Amino acid sequence: MSHETNPEMSPEEQDRVRAAVRDQYGSVARAKTASSCAPGCCGPSPDASLALGYSQDDV
Repeated sequence: MSHETNPEMSPEEQDRVRAAVRDQYGSVARAKTASSCAPGCCGPSPDASLALGYSQDDV
């Protein structure tokens, strides 16, 4: 996995962003309503994307 950095962000800010992303993905992974990664018979559900912070316009 590559870790690209943004030269406009300080290392501390990069660490804060990385931690926030890990926390958000972790909370989704720990959710009691979590299901498999396989899409349903009628296509993928936008619920997982919305839980990760994507907007309805993104999905």
